[in-house]
Amino acid sequence: MLPMTPSPVSVRIVICGLFVWAWASLAAPLHVPTRAHRVQRMTQTVKGEYPDLGLVVFSLQQSDRRILLRVGYMNTGQGNWDRPVDAPQGDVILQSSLQGKKLKASHIDAQLRRPTFPGGLRPREAVAGTLQFELADGDEGAWLRGAVTLVFEPFLPLSFQIDDQAAVEPLEMGRLTPEWDMAATMRPAVEALAFFPMRVGKTAILDDRIVMELGFRNASRYPLKWTGTLGASQARLLTEEAELLRPVNVSESIVDRIAPSGKIWKAQQENKGTVSFALPHPMAAQRLSLLMPGYEPLTLVFDQKTTRWSAAPRAHAADAMPSPVDLIQIEQQVFDEVVDVWKELTQKIAARSFDGFLQAFAPGNVRDAQRQFVEGAKKLPVTQIEFSVPPYQKLHRSTDGIRDLWVELRWLVAGLPRDNEFVTRMQCDMRRVKGGGWEITKVVQAVRPAFWTIGFTQMHSSDHFIVFSKPGEAQTEKAKLAMGQLEKSWSRLRKTLLPLGQRYLAFAVEDKEDFKVLTGRDAETFAGATSAAFAERDGELRVINQAVYINDFRFFSMQRLWAKQDRQVTIQHELAHLALAPQTRPWTPSWLIEGLAMFFAKQSDSFTRDALRQQVTPDLRLSKLSSIPYLGQGAPDAARVMLEYQYSGEAVRWLEKQHGEKGLLTLYKAFADARPEDWDDPSSTEALQSPDADPFAERREAITRAVISERFDGLTLEEMDTAVRQEIGVK
Repeated sequence: MLPMTPSPVSVRIVICGLFVWAWASLAAPLHVPTRAHRVQRMTQTVKGEYPDLGLVVFSLQQSDRRILLRVGYMNTGQGNWDRPVDAPQGDVILQSSLQGKKLKASHIDAQLRRPTFPGGLRPREAVAGTLQFELADGDEGAWLRGAVTLVFEPFLPLSFQIDDQAAVEPLEMGRLTPEWDMAATMRPAVEALAFFPMRVGKTAILDDRIVMELGFRNASRYPLKWTGTLGASQARLLTEEAELLRPVNVSESIVDRIAPSGKIWKAQQENKGTVSFALPHPMAAQRLSLLMPGYEPLTLVFDQKTTRWSAAPRAHAADAMPSPVDLIQIEQQVFDEVVDVWKELTQKIAARSFDGFLQAFAPGNVRDAQRQFVEGAKKLPVTQIEFSVPPYQKLHRSTDGIRDLWVELRWLVAGLPRDNEFVTRMQCDMRRVKGGGWEITKVVQAVRPAFWTIGFTQMHSSDHFIVFSKPGEAQTEKAKLAMGQLEKSWSRLRKTLLPLGQRYLAFAVEDKEDFKVLTGRDAETFAGATSAAFAERDGELRVINQAVYINDFRFFSMQRLWAKQDRQVTIQHELAHLALAPQTRPWTPSWLIEGLAMFFAKQSDSFTRDALRQQVTPDLRLSKLSSIPYLGQGAPDAARVMLEYQYSGEAVRWLEKQHGEKGLLTLYKAFADARPEDWDDPSSTEALQSPDADPFAERREAITRAVISERFDGLTLEEMDTAVRQEIGVK
């Protein structure tokens, strides 16, 4: 707070661009002045009635015989000022300090007469208006070049000197450029907004208003639900008279929220609209500041030649310590660099610049492994190899680079449908090298490795299948047997209503560890597997890695006697999964997925029902089987897994008796069409720490109940349980 001083006073002040709040009406348009000067002086009250309120003279203009004094009330205290002010008291006088000439104000703007400040004044905020004086006939106002005093009670008389060095050129508001691009960005100043820069773009002068296009961009690497309450209605335009102009109009899209209302804010998506302010007074508009909570102020400087405002360069101390916002943005810059590295590797593979590709990897084992990767891919019908860095991850920084970066390797197999994409998840370490580049120092294929890198390089083809196995006479024989069984199952399923494709991929897997690596399933429990991985690609949810994995360890090591028979049934079961894969979703209940495959593989009969009747337990319920991502999850042994499969098969058989095969497939498609609204929420997709984590473990049951009830006239899972138990004869 400025100190109180006895009469008369002449205190020089600096108007600070702090973010405060107020609204002041503007004076009527003024004549172009012949002289204009900055004053910037303040006085306070005589007896301290208003100890935290100052009276400021901002500028003086002389136009013909009219003298215009820009005056304002400023809050000089630390708290909010919302008290009314009894001012002016008596006449407002402008007088010569030496010659004794006096002028009585002929007009006082309303905001200066007994103001009430209904919105309150924050610290260092002012509300300004105009005092108008008229020179008498014959008086040219030469005395104004000396010391003059403003008498505006109850404030102390304020004396000031008109100095030609303080002469200014007011803006000619009628000659402003009608439209231009401000092309400026306001940097976030707080960590919570670090990923949401604010763009100031197309700007126009319309109906005595300045209209600015504002855009708020989600510059993060992932879509999100923004729950903040910041909106462009909170923007302010700070004038040289310390007035904060509130918006007179804001687009609905940004008025209350910088993010899209009620929607997922997609990565790199901009939410934009316009905000309008009344034009500031010509004497207070040479230098403006656009303010927004949580953002660095944007200084706007007027250019008399172009007759428009432009953004002033942002000052930054070279030795300043990085702020939390700076650190977040530095991480984003590093992430962008890393993304570019892997994009370049994709381009080199596509251009068959294999030597250039290998140079990105550290010499030794890392580069040798990538050489084997390249050589294997060149020999096989593997096409369109692509590397990408999933955005839903946090960088783990090390002293010389980053560690445990998730990278996705994508490819296609020639001869298969183009939408059957294969994806491998890799964990990589990278380090900085001289010159600012990057070197890859570790590559671990952590999830679903590229099959040729673990030895599956022997290829066999038939009319509808490509089968891979490891090289060797025994492996080739088993692969050819599998190919014949696959064709047989394809012919059988062709006679059903299943949407069977024309060509599929299969693997004859002899080693139990290979089966575990390729599928993530226990080879001693599961006779086969079909991919159930999902990924967002080009804005669509896709089933990736579509292939049949035949567990020959189980058939030829554990079940030698029944291998051929069991293998044929398993192949038909897994092929049914492949046929339904395009309509399978993460929220499709596991009992329906497996029950349908068992139905089309004819794995339920009187023998299995009798066994199920003897072993079914009270906890075996469709509600529980609806919530787990796959049957057998958390099961204590293979017997429990088989029990869940058989119960699921009986549930589907009961539905088929009620609604037919067509009704079953219609139900299956209904789940594909029931995409939850929050699937785009990164908290429920690949933002999870584990890339294989099930995002709908807790919600799948609710989705299942809703779809079943809608399709079958309010049918509940409990009613289904009762009907299935009655069907198999459980009391």
